[in-house]
Amino acid sequence: MSQALNSIPVVKRKIFNKRIFRMNIVLYTMFLPVMVQFFIFHIIPMAGYVMAFQDYKMLDGISGSPWTGLYNFHMMFTNPVFRRIVLNTLKLSLLGIAVSFPMPIVIALLLNEVRSMSYKKITQTAVFMPHFLNWTVVGTFVIMLFSEETGLVNTFIAALGGPRRAFLYNENSWLVIYLGTGVWKSAGFGSVLYLAAIAGVSLDQYEAATLDGASRIQKTWYITLPSILPIIMIKLIMSVESVMNVGFEQIYVMTNNAVKNSTNVIGLYSYNSIREGRNFGVTTAMNFVEAGMGFLMMVIVNRLCRPTGHQLW
Repeated sequence: MSQALNSIPVVKRKIFNKRIFRMNIVLYTMFLPVMVQFFIFHIIPMAGYVMAFQDYKMLDGISGSPWTGLYNFHMMFTNPVFRRIVLNTLKLSLLGIAVSFPMPIVIALLLNEVRSMSYKKITQTAVFMPHFLNWTVVGTFVIMLFSEETGLVNTFIAALGGPRRAFLYNENSWLVIYLGTGVWKSAGFGSVLYLAAIAGVSLDQYEAATLDGASRIQKTWYITLPSILPIIMIKLIMSVESVMNVGFEQIYVMTNNAVKNSTNVIGLYSYNSIREGRNFGVTTAMNFVEAGMGFLMMVIVNRLCRPTGHQLW
């Protein structure tokens, strides 16, 4: 038996297949600009992480700045401000994921149940359009709505005889507005991927469920959701990767001195430090830890998803 097994030739799989490459040359050509863009703007800038191990001086540059080893990391971890920044970042990021992640799925499931194509297209366009608005424009809308003196919400409350409220200067109300604007801007665009996945579900399954007397809710629960579960799990893993990377633009345009204790996150702190020309090494170390924690979280969640068979790798 062992001799027979040893006589079976082992077929080595080629890493590079010329025939397959020629068949897909058009696709590779289309993907080339993406690879170049990713390499220039994502891979090359990673060399700047060496500043986390230096006492970086702008005039001396990376090559002329002295090395400090792990001193910047020591300063960062022993600074009580850093702990507060990390807690703020985790708080806003985890709340954002908890609120924003399910909404595209809900929107896609609801749009899938709409039978009128004209109404479906109008609704899909309406929820999709906020994605194209700049955060500066969104921030202006927020001020117009919730300003204490001239905001439309407070004007309506005052017209009903109620007191004006400082929505943007109270940490709790600011947090609700922050989460709400994030969902409003991103949920429509995020639903496109789920709608595409739902479109690939076989209609035979729905027809068989209809013959068995299943309701529309049962079809959604037992057919639609399991069919798009792989996409949901992959999106979850990718969203966890940015758990330490709260959107800088949204925070920057919506924050103010009254709520800065809750909105001082890693991105905003890094921006202010670089703008003021101080703590380049500590700021880089902070971003280094941010990227490392995000990668570690993604690996852990991907590992937890393996029993389901829907992991990223």
